[in-house]
Amino acid sequence: MIFQRFLPHLAVLLSTAVFCQPVLSSPFQDSAEQLFQERIKPVLAQELVTRHILQQNAQHENIAESEIRQLDVTWRSGVEGGDDSLIQSVLDNPLSRYLASVVEEGEGLFSEVFVMDNKGLNVGQSAVTSDYWQGDEAKWQKTYLVGPEALHVSDVEFDESTRLY
Repeated sequence: MIFQRFLPHLAVLLSTAVFCQPVLSSPFQDSAEQLFQERIKPVLAQELVTRHILQQNAQHENIAESEIRQLDVTWRSGVEGGDDSLIQSVLDNPLSRYLASVVEEGEGLFSEVFVMDNKGLNVGQSAVTSDYWQGDEAKWQKTYLVGPEALHVSDVEFDESTRLY
């Protein structure tokens, strides 16, 4: 399937999931894998998801790390009340609207869902994230850099952007 090629870009969706269990760690690995198979993979299989990733990968094909860092600074400034046009351009795209519906239909299973490109930049998201570049974080590094079947499950921690654990 075409989405298999892009799974590393998308598997990070699971890392932002908030589960009904109070803690997600190694004892919950099987539950996380089942959740991934049943709830996340169908989201990833949508043509809308892969189309947006392909478009942004092409758009950022030759982007320099300095440009990525500047985009992240611009994003963070928008989060703090500055120019939020970059944030709005992502939130207003069809992929973000779809991901917001995934969160809504999840009935509390997910606090937020976002999809990243091959540089670790947000392509679509259900809500504003605290930063634009995820490429310096484990959720991207332990999926995209590992391979198509990589699944990263992290410890539960407080998320400033959602104000949830």
